[in-house]
Amino acid sequence: MMLELFLIRHAKSSWKDLTLDDFERPLNKRGKYSALFMSEKLLKKAAIPDMILCSPAKRAKATSKPFCKTLKVSNIHFDPLIYEASMHDLYTMIKQISPSHKKVFLIGHNPELNALAYELVQHQENIPTCGIVHIQFHTQLWENVTQECAKKVNFYFPKQYNDFFDYF
Repeated sequence: MMLELFLIRHAKSSWKDLTLDDFERPLNKRGKYSALFMSEKLLKKAAIPDMILCSPAKRAKATSKPFCKTLKVSNIHFDPLIYEASMHDLYTMIKQISPSHKKVFLIGHNPELNALAYELVQHQENIPTCGIVHIQFHTQLWENVTQECAKKVNFYFPKQYNDFFDYF
């Protein structure tokens, strides 16, 4: 049995209101569409998580909503640590996931997600907004997750799909 982790960067946020604190920035129109679009792509791949770990920042929460709705996921945890976590904090968080969860989405922010993807599977490309790095671990326990048992399965992002441009 393998464990699967999907590192998901929040969708495109709005900079329209410059008075808003970073934590409070909402998604813009493209961001809302991207989150729905990517959730539908994952549904087609039967990538349905047991649990979603998500930053409580407004843009991350808004990104999580279409994933929860499309994939029918109710087990979501908004962890304040994710918002300002270092790569090492995120790595520690992953190692503490219950073994009852085999497939987990982590919705967060750059540059930490980029750093974590590099640490785990040497993924060097920038994770764009609503980009997803899918990782498998050849272990049964999250506490045993290391680079040695990690394998990048795929890297998905909205602009790689031609049908994404039907609306933009």
